[in-house]
Amino acid sequence: MARPSSRQKNQKLIDARLRLTSASGETWTPQNVADEMNAFLWAQYQKDHQEGRRSRKPTILDHRFVSSYESGRHRWPTRQYRAAFRYALRVETDAELGFTPERRRTGKPKLHDQAYDTARAAVTGETVTHLGARWPDPTEPMRTAALAAVPAPSLDADDSPVLATRRQSMLLLGMATVAAAFGLRGSDTGPRRQIGRNDLSQVSAIISLYRSMDSEFGGGVLVDDVDQIAQSASGLLDHIVPDALLPELFTVLANARYLAAWTAFDATRHTDAQRHFMAAERYAMESGNRRLLAHVRYGQAKQLQHLRQNRDALHTLRLAHHQLDPTPGVLAVLRGAEAASHAALGDAERAKRALGQSSDAFAAVDPSKEPEWLDFLDEGELLAQYGRVYRDMARAERRHGDDAVRWVAEAISSFGTQNVRSTLLNQVGLCSAYFLADAPDLALQAGHAAQELANTVTSKRVVERLANLRRDAADHLHHSDVADFIHSLPATV
Repeated sequence: MARPSSRQKNQKLIDARLRLTSASGETWTPQNVADEMNAFLWAQYQKDHQEGRRSRKPTILDHRFVSSYESGRHRWPTRQYRAAFRYALRVETDAELGFTPERRRTGKPKLHDQAYDTARAAVTGETVTHLGARWPDPTEPMRTAALAAVPAPSLDADDSPVLATRRQSMLLLGMATVAAAFGLRGSDTGPRRQIGRNDLSQVSAIISLYRSMDSEFGGGVLVDDVDQIAQSASGLLDHIVPDALLPELFTVLANARYLAAWTAFDATRHTDAQRHFMAAERYAMESGNRRLLAHVRYGQAKQLQHLRQNRDALHTLRLAHHQLDPTPGVLAVLRGAEAASHAALGDAERAKRALGQSSDAFAAVDPSKEPEWLDFLDEGELLAQYGRVYRDMARAERRHGDDAVRWVAEAISSFGTQNVRSTLLNQVGLCSAYFLADAPDLALQAGHAAQELANTVTSKRVVERLANLRRDAADHLHHSDVADFIHSLPATV
């Protein structure tokens, strides 16, 4: 991904706009282009909705978004935005608008192992394939039991919240059945037996499934189940484990405890989160995997940042670097987190330097060489860090407000449909950015969209973020509609 310092103007894009005139004969402005793009994106959203396809309500664009591409601050819009640009400017190809792809990570994040694919098939009924061939299924009894527990879907194409709720219930029921089949629920651990690699693969599969549901539905709906599974998984240490498998077992247990910590954090059960993070840290240290230990400390830092304990977060991130040979992906997330804490503490120069280091590292990512837990890292996550940093900088200097809007809008457009919580958190961030950029009308549009989307996840962390919108709206409370919006927000925690 290009660094944000690139400022070469996109003259083709500017010329395409200048060729168009309004009914009064005046040359089109960037706002005219934004209006046409908004119309196109809204029409596409309505079409998807009518045809029963899930899609995200489009973000409202304005002249600043268009100008950011004309000025060269950003050069490669997402697929949807490129289509909207072509529609608005009456051209057939991206090349006519000077759009050229920037360097970004290629391919998709690496797939989970065979056990994950088999377990996911048990939950969803998918046919699991790899290189054109179906995986062998060593857990067919588990699959049959899980599928029997999952009711057939009844889809209401015109009622996506109902569809999301039903899908959530189906998947959770299936996962609970699979977890029970693996012996990970309940307090009775049974007689001691020898633990093999297949046992560890099955536990990893369950953790991966719950991790995917956490991203889509929020930790609140999962926190109790994951807490129980993580603690039950620790019971594997009571069985007979060959010495050669101990590092792998500790890795599995660290991942289980990390997910329990993360869902507790998302549910704002901070004491439980800290307890699980500490256990994950111990297991990661025992595994000897320094990158996994860095991951745990990254999670601890994220919780500290949420609690506005940014000096402690920076200290934790420094510990994450200790004796670490980081991959580009690991370095990208650690530097990005450092940038957020520096910005929150008012050190804009260090924040921008850390952002640059994060961006450089991201450009060198090879997904096939990154650890599995970094599957969440994509362009949207990097852009979201830029948005967060520039929002904090804008709280000190309002001139950064426009950049905050641009970065957050780009992040939202980059997230996939499975990244519901990340999209929502950034939708809240977009509302803040618009307030900081002195655009209260657009802030209200973004804020109302965030409130609507918040109904689809169970994340108290999101509720707290919504409540915190009050601080960035403070300068606009003289507008009655802003005051009404603030009154509608959850109570400050």
